[in-house]
Amino acid sequence: MPSSAPTNRRSAADSLSTFFSSAGVLDRQLKEAAAAINASGPPWTAANPGVAQKVRAAKLAPVAGAIPAGMSHDLLQSVVLVLSDLTSRRYAMGSFEFQPPDPYANLLRELRNGHPAAARYADDVAAARALARSTAPLAPVPGSSRRTAEVLLLVRYVTLANGGCGSRGGTVLTRLPEVVWGPVTRNPEADGTVGGVAFSADLDSDGRWQVNLFAC
Repeated sequence: MPSSAPTNRRSAADSLSTFFSSAGVLDRQLKEAAAAINASGPPWTAANPGVAQKVRAAKLAPVAGAIPAGMSHDLLQSVVLVLSDLTSRRYAMGSFEFQPPDPYANLLRELRNGHPAAARYADDVAAARALARSTAPLAPVPGSSRRTAEVLLLVRYVTLANGGCGSRGGTVLTRLPEVVWGPVTRNPEADGTVGGVAFSADLDSDGRWQVNLFAC
């Protein structure tokens, strides 16, 4: 007689479980930080250590560091979109880390940068989860592989788009930036481009990639 017990089918979601759990933690922290910001103003005319502490506690590194190499284009695009949502929201409230905060008008403008990402986040993470569950398990990828470097480059691209060169959020990546390896005419030191931005990528003595984007 056939067993009626449920079958635990493996999928790409297994490799992304830490990513999704970390994203959930950060989403909650960002909501708590936003609530603290709203409770303290506007106007925000003085330093608020409690608000600054909540903003600083919302760290992107655990989410970014949990993105595995070896995903298909579509799944990687979906995961990077979720990361960009969270990154946009985090950098939009970045001025509240500092004491005293920036002028009032700047704070309002910066906070608005994170609104589109906050509005779409639930749908984007649900779509990424569904796609991961319907995708075959990921094959192991060596740390020295270029596919590993490409994940690091995409994370760096998302970070710079939202927090580099004086930015304060506002960049949501609905399309995956293309990583192209090869000589870059305008920058002989580069190893390629990501989203059109030149990058360097070098393996250190421990076999780990060190990446840098030539931005700003």
